[in-house]
Amino acid sequence: MVYGILKHRRLLIAGVLVLVLWQVVLPSSVVERIQMTETDTGALESSAAVRLNLWNNAINMFEQYPLFGSGFKGFTLAYKEERWSDTHNFYLKTLAEQGIIGVSLLAIILLAAIRSGWRLFKAGNTPFQKGLGYGFLGCVIAHIVTNMFGDRWSYYEMGSYFWIFWGIVDRGILITKASKGQAKQVANVVPAVGKSNA
Repeated sequence: MVYGILKHRRLLIAGVLVLVLWQVVLPSSVVERIQMTETDTGALESSAAVRLNLWNNAINMFEQYPLFGSGFKGFTLAYKEERWSDTHNFYLKTLAEQGIIGVSLLAIILLAAIRSGWRLFKAGNTPFQKGLGYGFLGCVIAHIVTNMFGDRWSYYEMGSYFWIFWGIVDRGILITKASKGQAKQVANVVPAVGKSNA
């Protein structure tokens, strides 16, 4: 949807079609998973109910320690006797363990990453640089969405790609600035040379 809004409007049509025809176009395992969130009586399926319970526990912990949270791994330690000791929502986990300060810092990091991708997408000198910024922008949005239903941030195997990708994007921004600065210097030198010859 983000790519559709930014550049490829046809993707918006595809997104709307998936929303309308999801039972036909999505794989049967995905359709079954969506349909299983409620039982025939309208009650929540056990997995969904457990997740909501975990989220409520995280909110309760945040209410006890709103500013700084309970501390790193505080949620896991508080509920280690239970079967599920992870929130299955990285934002609620951060809120419970690091409070308003931690979740604010996380928001700043994610907004800065979006800004980097956007800057390279708009200011890149080459199609590769623009594509790199565009791809990273999509990566950050996907990262934000998937962390609503789990923790993809804390796993080094996945998180390291995010940081490496971001470093490459920021380097691309510096290269773009440097090449534009050199072009400006050349533009300033050429008129000066022309005047001295006159």
